[in-house]
Amino acid sequence: MFNVRRGLDPVTRNSEISDRPTTRPDSVGGGVSRDLRLASTLLLGALLAACSIQVPSPGGRLVDLHGHRVEVATAGTGSPTIVLESGGGNGMEAWGTVYQAFAKRTHVFAYSRPGYGRSEWTGAPRDAATVTQELHQLLEAAGEHPPYLLLGHSLGGLYVQAYAARYPGEVAGLVLIDSTPPNHIQKMEAEAPRDAKWLASVMAASPDPLQAELRALTNGQLGFREPPYPGPVIFLVADRPDSNLSPQYPGFHEREETDMATRYAAAELRHVDSHHYIQRERPQTVIAAVDDILNKRTRPE
Repeated sequence: MFNVRRGLDPVTRNSEISDRPTTRPDSVGGGVSRDLRLASTLLLGALLAACSIQVPSPGGRLVDLHGHRVEVATAGTGSPTIVLESGGGNGMEAWGTVYQAFAKRTHVFAYSRPGYGRSEWTGAPRDAATVTQELHQLLEAAGEHPPYLLLGHSLGGLYVQAYAARYPGEVAGLVLIDSTPPNHIQKMEAEAPRDAKWLASVMAASPDPLQAELRALTNGQLGFREPPYPGPVIFLVADRPDSNLSPQYPGFHEREETDMATRYAAAELRHVDSHHYIQRERPQTVIAAVDDILNKRTRPE
C-alpha cells in the first residue's frame, strides 16, 4: 500500500524560472531543437510550454566509456550520492538549480545520456537493460560509489526504476518526477489516442538519440523483469497538464502514476501544482522529497 498526498504547500518560484518561452535557440546534443524537444517531451508525460525555461547548467567534464565521451558533473560531499537522470530530449542541464541545492546536502552526480549535451551518440540500443548497464559502468568509470539516491524525470524515471530493480543493494531510495511508466505508449493508444498519434509523428521527426529512446518505449523495451525496488520511493506527480494535450490526458496520466506506485511496497504519491518540469517550476518540492529520504536514513529506528 502507498500513501497519497495532495494539496502540497505552494512554493515560491525561483527568480530564474519563468513561464515565458525563450527566443534563444536552445539545443541539446545532435542538434535537437527547442521545438522538437518540447514536442517530444510533451508526450512523455503531462508537460508544459515552459520546458524551454533557462536555468544554469551544472557544467562538468568528459569521462571515457568504452571509447565514447560522456558528459558528467559532480559537486558536494557526503553519502548517499544523488544521481540525476534526465528525461527524453534533455541533458543534465534539465536539473538547473536543484543540482546546486543537492550539493549543499551531499554528493551529487549528473550526466547526459549519449547524444545529449556534450555526450557522444553511440548508436547503442536504448532498451532499459542497456541504459542501466551504461549508467552502472559510467558511475564506476567516474569514480563514484554507492549507495545512490536516484532521481529520474519523465523517461529518466523509468530508467532509474530499472536501475534500482537491477541493483537494489546500491540504491538508497528513488524520487520519481512525473515519471514515464514502461507501458506508456500501449496505454496511451487505448486511453488517449490523439496524444499517441501525435507522439508517433514526433518520433518520426526526432533526431537519432531521442528517436531511439522513443522507439524503445513504443516497442515495450523499457520494462524490467526483476522485482521492484523494496526501499523508499516518492512519486511527484504534476497536476497541471499542458494545454496542447487532449482532454483525455489528465485522467490517463493520473491513472498511470497511481498504477505505477502500487508496484512498490514503500511508495508515496505526492501531487504537485506544477507542469511536467517540476524540478524547474517547483524546485523546493523536489528538494523536500530528497530531504525526506535523507532524513529517514539518519533517523534512528
